[in-house]
Amino acid sequence: MDGRSGRRLGPREVTRIGGASGILAERDVRDFVRGALDSVDLAMRSVCVVVPDATRTCPVPMLPSAIHDALRGRVARITVLVALGTRAAMAERDRAAHVGHRPGAAEVTYPGTTILDHARWDPAACVDLGTIPAARRPGGPAARRPGGPSSRAACFVAIRRCA
Repeated sequence: MDGRSGRRLGPREVTRIGGASGILAERDVRDFVRGALDSVDLAMRSVCVVVPDATRTCPVPMLPSAIHDALRGRVARITVLVALGTRAAMAERDRAAHVGHRPGAAEVTYPGTTILDHARWDPAACVDLGTIPAARRPGGPAARRPGGPSSRAACFVAIRRCA
């Protein structure tokens, strides 16, 4: 749903604010997030917020904060998952600074929220969602990049368990 018009978005449509030529004010981001989330029925659902790791540049603390403020009291649970990709786990001090709370005090800043690393290195922390066959991957089985990986390979999909 488009948070502004209430219109159902198609599979390739997105609602956006800002652009490459400017910096968004925190109030604009919070209003945008609240408008988008207010248009979705999330009553007593579990919500997982995936944020980039420290190798990506964006105001990460602003995002979980805006989402937490918009969903507090509306959902059963919020989990913030730091998408580490192939990188090592973040130390608590680094994760706290990255997500926007004091070390050891996530519950004070984000009550009722769990903050986790992706933990792709721990098979017990992940659930196997299956395999996307090469024929169903974007570009199909014939797509190749010179010197790069072939899309002929199957893609194994797993996601972090969130209890």
